[in-house]
Amino acid sequence: MTPSRCACALSILFFASFSLSAQAEKPAANRLPVPEANAIEEAEKVVRDTFKADYTKKKPAEQVVLARKLIKAADEMKDNPPGKFVLYREAADLASRGGDLVTALDAVAGLGHSFAVRPVEMQLGILESAETARVLPGRVVVEAAFEIVEEAVRGDDYEPALKVLKVASRAATRAAAPSLTNAVAAQTREVEALQKSFLALEANRKALASDASDPAANHALGRFLCLRKSDWEAGLPLLVKGNDEKLKAAAEKELAMPIAVADRVALADRWFEVSAALEGAEKSEARVRAYQWYQESLPAANALLKPRVEKQLAELERAPDVKAARAVSWRVLFRSSDPTIWNTDTNRSHSHFAQPLGKAPIGFRYLRLTETGKGGYIIIELTRDRLGEYSERDGYAWMGKNIVEAKANHLGISDTTWRDQQKGSILVYNVPFVVGYRGWGFGHRVGFDDAQGFAWAGEPVQPTVFEFAVKAGPLTAEESKRLLKRKK
Repeated sequence: MTPSRCACALSILFFASFSLSAQAEKPAANRLPVPEANAIEEAEKVVRDTFKADYTKKKPAEQVVLARKLIKAADEMKDNPPGKFVLYREAADLASRGGDLVTALDAVAGLGHSFAVRPVEMQLGILESAETARVLPGRVVVEAAFEIVEEAVRGDDYEPALKVLKVASRAATRAAAPSLTNAVAAQTREVEALQKSFLALEANRKALASDASDPAANHALGRFLCLRKSDWEAGLPLLVKGNDEKLKAAAEKELAMPIAVADRVALADRWFEVSAALEGAEKSEARVRAYQWYQESLPAANALLKPRVEKQLAELERAPDVKAARAVSWRVLFRSSDPTIWNTDTNRSHSHFAQPLGKAPIGFRYLRLTETGKGGYIIIELTRDRLGEYSERDGYAWMGKNIVEAKANHLGISDTTWRDQQKGSILVYNVPFVVGYRGWGFGHRVGFDDAQGFAWAGEPVQPTVFEFAVKAGPLTAEESKRLLKRKK
């Protein structure tokens, strides 16, 4: 099948799945109801008339360009819900025609963010279409599936998540990559187990809806969220209201956000003790939590505490469950070409995503900055207490405050030896009237206080999507090569 025929097949399959799956949910507080059919029909006429010249172009690449143009228009549209709905819907269809899976999924994400529809159902349709038409490599389909599943599980949407994993399984088989097949199988087992646990809690959810203070229901749901879904932010307040005194005490210590090193070590000890009474996945999660808090306390530990913390860390690192958790992929905190969303709760699309820094995992040791267009990345050592600050260490500077200066946001990594400031250079690390360095990330253009600048390895680049992610470690052999080493 030629590329153009593949794209056509993908579009036909997608459009059929879209019409079946774009069913309205009850409007959420922050999402609009799906517009009436007649309003959608009128909006479609306006959109096609506005972009008449673009619609005459039929090459796959040209349709992808139009899709991106429509997404941008939809993102910026404020007071025309039918128009916004049609723009996203048309963009998804056009991107599918062009065989661009990522852009199609971005359009659906925008639709789901703005309207009361089930995006996972539409994402499933796109993924099934892509795999049936075999437009993309199997690995690409599997990676897209994992992102969809992660979001679906976050919303307890397990049934479509499992359907997505079935598509991923076919794609992994096509890719003839045992590692992918094993990863899909492991993810499937995990989602099935989560679904079983979630369904078993139906009575507890009803009890909590009737009485928010119900101790047994709070305990059951808090335990599920913390020790099965790793959703500590949502689960800890429930554990505090629960009827398990040990879990309650540990949750209370967590919510107090201990700053003193001794308190952090005590919290790690508490989770380690709690783990002894648990089994299976819950035991593993509690041990991992203990490990993370020991990691969090290590940098500032004094001479008395440090040996004990290091001993506990060494013991836990030998445990298979902790080893597996440490090997988990990077946790993305930001992915966008728009630095203004840093440290916000934003999830508009794959390429427009951010989490509040308070949600960053405890105990991480490394930060990775990726230029997603070309795939290049660098890594620095960074602890959680420095994440939202600016600091210089070991010859490199980290700017995490996202300071606005010279009409630009400053966010990223710099080399402290790159101080030359010729006209047009991008200063990523910038403390006004004190110092500025070139580097990797967002900054302002020297001599041009007029626009946001983008830089990579000290040189200006075209606007691009940067990704910031963190990890506890260990680094792989390849990642270790990308670690910006300390300068003596």
